[in-house]
Amino acid sequence: MKKISRRSLLTHMSAVAGLLLGMPGAAAAASDLEKWQKDTRPVRIVVAFSPGGYTDVIGRILAVQLSGELKRNFIVENKPGANGVIGTVSVAQSAPDGNTLLVAAPGHVTNALIVPDVAYDPGRDFAPIAKVAALPNVLLVPPQSPYQSLQDILNAAKAKPGEVDYASGGVGSSNHLAMELLAHMAGVKMRHIPYKGSSLAETDVAGGHVQMMFSGAGSAVTQVKGGKLRALAVTAKDRIQSLPDVPTVDEAGVKGYVFDSWLGFFAPAKTPDAVVQALNAAVNKVMQSSEVVQRLDSLGVNTYEPNSVADFAGFLEEETKQQRTLVESFGDIKQ
Repeated sequence: MKKISRRSLLTHMSAVAGLLLGMPGAAAAASDLEKWQKDTRPVRIVVAFSPGGYTDVIGRILAVQLSGELKRNFIVENKPGANGVIGTVSVAQSAPDGNTLLVAAPGHVTNALIVPDVAYDPGRDFAPIAKVAALPNVLLVPPQSPYQSLQDILNAAKAKPGEVDYASGGVGSSNHLAMELLAHMAGVKMRHIPYKGSSLAETDVAGGHVQMMFSGAGSAVTQVKGGKLRALAVTAKDRIQSLPDVPTVDEAGVKGYVFDSWLGFFAPAKTPDAVVQALNAAVNKVMQSSEVVQRLDSLGVNTYEPNSVADFAGFLEEETKQQRTLVESFGDIKQ
């Protein structure tokens, strides 16, 4: 019989102990995921804006694709108001069981920086799942607008400070920040008219009730191609495939201007990690499918490379720092 040394025995016992200690956690994780997979209730994807905006468009694409990938029924629920705060708070206060999720844009972070006593904390109250998409904003005017270029708008704004108006999806929304940055860099002052979501703002701009707005490419491209709105510029570094004749803001005269938006997928804090990881894997997979990529390309929307939960968390931390710097440079943008 082979003699076992005391050192070998202790090493073996330590390894076994480690396995035994690890098993309950692994078993619990497997149990959490299995429970979620067998749940027959629909999984609600909350979009904190009105139907028709780019967040809604991406949310509905995700709902269809994830339903097929994960064999559960994903549905979109629109909860607009207060630049996304109402819908966002509803998710933060939902049970952390993986059955209520959130598709959010930069306003998810901005609200916490500019809204007094906002009822959620982006870092504390949510579990990040994955970055989903990146998209530029498009500068839109009514078809009958006298403005034929971005320079026309800037000339008017310089001639009559505060009289040229623009719509947005809400205070602190991506399209609000995009316009504030434009005004800041161009040295002009314009009047802000916030709406409860970009789709409502687009409707009023198309009707000539407001002079212009930036809107996410996901919905703007459809409106432009349908003849309801006219595009004067895009906020991307390069022209976008879906609107190749529309110049960038930089090309149109505001040198160095670039402003891209993003969309991310979130769950309430304390959602089981196994469920979060499963959702991360599924989101990364469906967003790389040729069907989704082609659909989003046609709308001027880009998908991200597959990214981990940790990647997205790190991105959000950096995004918060950048947005804080941006907001502070604007001064008071709450109105």
